[in-house]
Amino acid sequence: MTAPTAKVQTIKPGFLGTLAGSYMWLLTLVCLIAAVGLVWWSMPEEGVHIEIHFPDGHGLRVEDTLRYRGIDVGTVETVELKDDLESVDVTVALKPFAEPLARDGSQFWIVRPELNLGGISGLETAVGHKYIGVLPGNVDAPGKVRFAGMARMPPDATNSPGIEIILQGEHRLGLNSGSPVSHRGVIIGRVLAVELAENGQTVDSRLRIFDPYTHLVTSKSKFWSNSGIDFDLRWGSGLQFDIESFETVASGGVAMLTIENGGQPVRPGQLFSIVSTPESEWFEQAKKVDVAKAGLLRAAVAVQVQWKQKGRFFGTAEKSAACVATHVTGSNGHALRLPNDAVTKPEQAIDGSFKVSLVADGTELDLSKLVTTEGKRIGTLPLPAGRSPTKAPFTKQEIRRPDQAEECLAVRYEGDGAAGTFLHLPLTANQIDENWQLRDFDGDRDVWHGAPVVAKADGSLIGFLIVEERSAKIELVD
Repeated sequence: MTAPTAKVQTIKPGFLGTLAGSYMWLLTLVCLIAAVGLVWWSMPEEGVHIEIHFPDGHGLRVEDTLRYRGIDVGTVETVELKDDLESVDVTVALKPFAEPLARDGSQFWIVRPELNLGGISGLETAVGHKYIGVLPGNVDAPGKVRFAGMARMPPDATNSPGIEIILQGEHRLGLNSGSPVSHRGVIIGRVLAVELAENGQTVDSRLRIFDPYTHLVTSKSKFWSNSGIDFDLRWGSGLQFDIESFETVASGGVAMLTIENGGQPVRPGQLFSIVSTPESEWFEQAKKVDVAKAGLLRAAVAVQVQWKQKGRFFGTAEKSAACVATHVTGSNGHALRLPNDAVTKPEQAIDGSFKVSLVADGTELDLSKLVTTEGKRIGTLPLPAGRSPTKAPFTKQEIRRPDQAEECLAVRYEGDGAAGTFLHLPLTANQIDENWQLRDFDGDRDVWHGAPVVAKADGSLIGFLIVEERSAKIELVD
């Protein structure tokens, strides 16, 4: 009997078997994945590409930069002459974090050295690379990738905070984009644009008044063209002249003065007239104006309180009092903030005789809608829709509660309707103690009770003046 024999056959392991049999393959695979990941993460993230159409290239080159607030936010990829040989197209790759610049309303220009009598700009590009400057549009504006570049930097490229107004005149009066706006020789703004009005009969100059000078301009302000040169020809002394600044000689300028107290704060886009020469009395009138306070005097409303009560011996007696209300506005519409005690019916008042009204036009207030808070001296009275007793009420953003005593003003309104004027009572920080009580106050209750208290620093409403028989304090805003 033959013994059985085994047939041995070598079997080659498969791919998975090979990996399982050696940990070196696993280590190699891990290294490969890590290398691919490093390459991926080291690749720059792609941003938005925009195209800017410039009238001239001014030596701009590929790999020059787009800058905003002193940092590089994009790179020039192409600079090409248009087929008509009249302009240049520039393609810029924005960095991912700079994508909000690709919005409708953004303005682009090529920064280059510019010399004029007002100074030198773009000097760093004289020996270095040119670059593109940008003034961003509104972040809420729709996205955009094609733009018309500007020939030079716009006057408002610094995006300085302030307020824009419009001057309207019969002629251009030598004004240009970038012309300075001055108050007593100090530049407080710039002309942004000069263009013919739609009706073709006047010239409109759009200008910006910078912070912190906006309070200098009120509804009582006057504007005139300022060439920068004043001539004075007198017998015996010959011809004398004064050059205000080389800049106004070169590009024209606007001068302004506020000639009356009681003017209303200006609104964006408010229209003023501009004349070629100022009237001589403006300068004398301006000396009587407290321009440092002009923009702070607002929103105070004079209130009249009347009632009847039985006389001491017989008949009835007419009684009256007064207070000051503050005009505020918010999401719920217009309202008055006024002292609760001043508009509370006296116990002696005959039923139906108690009445509270506005001094300006006699409008009677519906006190049934007065909202009061326990422990608070000031209540809130909503006004009917469309009712606005002053032109410049305090908004929610203009009301703040101060942490400590500061320089401020109590404001009231005197007179009937538009013929009246705002008056103020200065209150120093040293005059206010730690409880917001006033030291050495001797004002009349009927004149100042409830008056809005406005901070000198920023014009915010910070409280209300509460006047007692022998004392007064500031009730802070809630």
